[in-house]
Amino acid sequence: MNKKLFVILLVIIISVMASAVNLYAAGTVEFDRSNLAKGVIGVKYTSTVEKKTKFLVQLGEKSYQYNIKSANKFVYFPFQLGNGEYTVGVFENIEGTKYAPVVTEKVNIKLDDSSKVFLNSIQLVEWSDKMNTVSLAKELSKNKTTEKEKIEVLYQYMVQQFKYDFEKVKDLQYDYIPVIDEVLKKKLGICYDYSAVLASMLRSQNIKCKLVMGYTTNVKEFHAWNEIFVDGKWVTVDTTYDSSMFGAKVKYSFEKSKSDYTMSMEY
Repeated sequence: MNKKLFVILLVIIISVMASAVNLYAAGTVEFDRSNLAKGVIGVKYTSTVEKKTKFLVQLGEKSYQYNIKSANKFVYFPFQLGNGEYTVGVFENIEGTKYAPVVTEKVNIKLDDSSKVFLNSIQLVEWSDKMNTVSLAKELSKNKTTEKEKIEVLYQYMVQQFKYDFEKVKDLQYDYIPVIDEVLKKKLGICYDYSAVLASMLRSQNIKCKLVMGYTTNVKEFHAWNEIFVDGKWVTVDTTYDSSMFGAKVKYSFEKSKSDYTMSMEY
């Protein structure tokens, strides 16, 4: 569905149907606001009825929509659009492309450094000290003394140890989200997997890293890559592309030209 059209639809639903939330809502929602100062909010959605459900994060005319499922734990989402008054909300599918709000709220975000948003563990880039991926990142970087050295060793690990999964991409579901440790175990994945694992590793080492989705002149299809904060600037890095170059024994480079990459979404 067209992103702009979907946002318009949600706005219409919020304004017209807000008074009828209980009529349609099958689930309940809890928010964890304890980490708003880090630019992230937790959401726990619980429902006895299985239906498509969305979480909205909107600032002005810009927004992100995420697929969420009923679970007994909080899932975290970033405020990556900068400072301001956000609208957040959970929406359940009524029929077709129509969604009704379970709950919507206003959240004020004011960060001294908005780039710190890209250190958080979130739905698309999960990390914790309990994860094998984080343990590996610590092991690989333990003798490295600078951020650049840590970035280099983790980047090279992804490029040289992972391979692209051509079968997986054929059957990918619309709501697919990488399970970081499972991807690491197989060392096999699509561009989304590569980018999520590297971001998880780097963030766990307190290095700011974005998972970015959009288009590049290097790949025909919709693509995912990373931007890493190095020496005060965001550097474009594409481990999926470089992995294929490594496999073909072709020379590759860490930093890509920003002009070859067009961002649609960043997390």
